[in-house]
Formats: sequence, C-alpha cells, structure tokens
Amino acid sequence: MNPRGTAVFYSGYIMLIKASMNNPALSGVSAMLVVSVASTMVLALVTPLTGASFFIPDTGSLLALIGAGVVSTTIGWSLISSAIQTIPATLAGLVLLLQPTLAFVWDVLFLNRPTGLHEVFGIVLILSAIYIGSYRK
Repeated sequence: MNPRGTAVFYSGYIMLIKASMNNPALSGVSAMLVVSVASTMVLALVTPLTGASFFIPDTGSLLALIGAGVVSTTIGWSLISSAIQTIPATLAGLVLLLQPTLAFVWDVLFLNRPTGLHEVFGIVLILSAIYIGSYRK
C-alpha cells in the first residue's frame, strides 16, 4: 500500500477509536472489540488480494503472536483508548506517530542498527513535523 493509503486508513482508525470512546454506551474493552473486528474484516478482505496468508507455521510463531497480542496490543491499546477520550484526535494521531519513529530511534541507539544519513534526516524531519504539529500558542 502506498504511504497516502496507509495515512488514510490510519487516520480512519484513530477517528474510529475516538468516536467509539466518546460513546458513553461503550466501555474501553467493547470499543477495542469493535476496532479489532473491523480491522480483522479489512485484513480478511485484503490478505488474499496480496497473496499473503494467515497460516501460522509453528508453535514458536503462535506463542510470539499471542505474546505480542496480549502485551503490546491489548494492554497498550487499552491504555491508549482510555487516554484518547481526554485529548483531541489530532494530538492523539501525532503522539501515535511517535511509536514507529521512536522504535526506529531505539533500534539505532540500543541495538546498533546501521543507519545512513538519509535515514537520520528522515527521523529528524518526522520528529520536527510532530513537534510543529503539536505546538500551539
């Protein structure tokens, strides 16, 4: 998928979470269930078109998926979805952009990932854009 398509879907995802969390009839858990089911349906439609598969090759992969799903996704997104109620969706989107950016920075700093000048420039550009987007007078 091209970057613009990714941005559109990610923005829609953030807006869906924000809208579901603003509904007093939904709890954080039920809102995440709605988002998870909607995401699963989109993946179920898109995956065959890309030639990918949902096949899990071995037990180690299954355990890694369960660990990532419980720790990172369930706990992390439960915290995010409860916090998103109190901040504007634009600020939430900017803060969530820090996730992949900081993951790359930590990869470089702590895991000694070889990094070229253009990658460093890209990270500085992204962090600057996030700062500018969140700065308000």
